[in-house]
Amino acid sequence: MPTVKQQQPSDNPSSKQISEIIKYLIIIGGEKGGVGKSFLTRYLLSFLIRESAESEIVCYDADPSVDDVYQLFSDKPWMEKAFFTLDKYRVQEGSIIVSKIKPMVIVNLPSNVRKNFDNFCEQNKLFEEELQQETYETCYFFFVSDGSYQSVKLFVEHLERYKDKPFLKTVLFLNAGQNGNSYDFSYLGNKNDFDVLSNLANQIKTYKVPVLTIPELPPLIRFKVDALLSEKGLKFHQLITKGESELITLERLHFQGHLTKFDNLFKELFEFKKTQENNREIINLEKIKYDDLVKNQETLRNQERLFVA
Repeated sequence: MPTVKQQQPSDNPSSKQISEIIKYLIIIGGEKGGVGKSFLTRYLLSFLIRESAESEIVCYDADPSVDDVYQLFSDKPWMEKAFFTLDKYRVQEGSIIVSKIKPMVIVNLPSNVRKNFDNFCEQNKLFEEELQQETYETCYFFFVSDGSYQSVKLFVEHLERYKDKPFLKTVLFLNAGQNGNSYDFSYLGNKNDFDVLSNLANQIKTYKVPVLTIPELPPLIRFKVDALLSEKGLKFHQLITKGESELITLERLHFQGHLTKFDNLFKELFEFKKTQENNREIINLEKIKYDDLVKNQETLRNQERLFVA
């Protein structure tokens, strides 16, 4: 994927010939810092590992400072680093759309490179229909929010920015672990209180945006999990395995339940198909159930109750 190697302006990815296209381009962003983008990315990747779907993916960590996603999965052949730059003469060498064609390409997009990423998209026409048709079927933007005013405002602006891009579909992920002591996000439904909440309710209803809630993990356990993953090099499966985990029993069982909640969350979005080939079980990504999720949430959306746990 991207490097910062000097190239000529004419080196546009759309000019490259490729034999197949990406089925699902998933961008995990949110613009506001500290809302849990890398947190969601790590749990998504661990879910795909548990589902034996690693052969389906390639993931790029675009965080130039805290590359915790890359560090956690750096031993995986599908894990890459990405660099975005404002220099218009520097184009991604082997960019995300041609470098490693997989059914699902995942980009962890931190807030501190959003301006560079927008520049990259504009220069390479990533979200223009002509390039999209040649390189990927659908782009899913997983917008992570902590429910704060600035985060909600940025989300409303995001929907407005991409409202004319039918091949770019947004899912709003509300991070319950980042919104203080609130047990849910019901306050976001008070559309008569502030213009930004009125805009939020109207746009979610107009564009039929699915809303999912990231399960909360107690701060102490979350700290221990992060420390064990980062300092001890443990993997998610080791944290829930008796004899391998350094969490005490109650913490280990609590974290195991936390992973189950994440599995249930992602299973609302991803559907896999298992087949047999030469006496081997093959796992393939069948589809991203975006339309199913939209339909399932239709009643809640019409009743404006999407933010109630």
